Amino acid sequence: MPIIVTGGQSSGQIKHTAPAGMHRAVCVDVIDMGLKQTQWGEKPKLVLRWQLPLKAGDGSLHLVQKWYTKSLHEKAALRHDLESWRGREFTKEELKGFDVEKLIGINCQVLIVHKKSTDGQQTWANVQAITPAMKGVKVVATGYARESADQDDGEMEDNTPDYDVPESELPEEAPF
Repeated sequence: MPIIVTGGQSSGQIKHTAPAGMHRAVCVDVIDMGLKQTQWGEKPKLVLRWQLPLKAGDGSLHLVQKWYTKSLHEKAALRHDLESWRGREFTKEELKGFDVEKLIGINCQVLIVHKKSTDGQQTWANVQAITPAMKGVKVVATGYARESADQDDGEMEDNTPDYDVPESELPEEAPF
């Protein structure tokens, strides 16, 4: 089911703090979180989640995510990050409605910045920036099983496409 955005809390899968720095990544999930209370009132939210080709202490691959308001307004963080990732601005036609699920399976680079919680007890791996994948760099493969914010049975839906694409087949620009 598409998750459309226009111009106008996690399930706990992230168990390990990813290392700071620039990392290759692949978008593995887009989760519609519904309406959430913010300091500016209720806002429709979504989460983008990326998997890094780096193993954590338990052998699992690191996951990072970022929360967004579902908006492509000119000041929206989602629009800023997607334009950075794409390497180009949205057209007027694209701003009429963009299916963010197109992002699943798209490689990129994410800049992770560590921030401490206010009590200093927790370190968070925050996605600070997203840029296009470097040309000629191996595509990040994953076995991630997507989740759904409205699934209440605890089961995961495995819609993960095969990302093991030869370097010669990498697109010249972001395919979204």
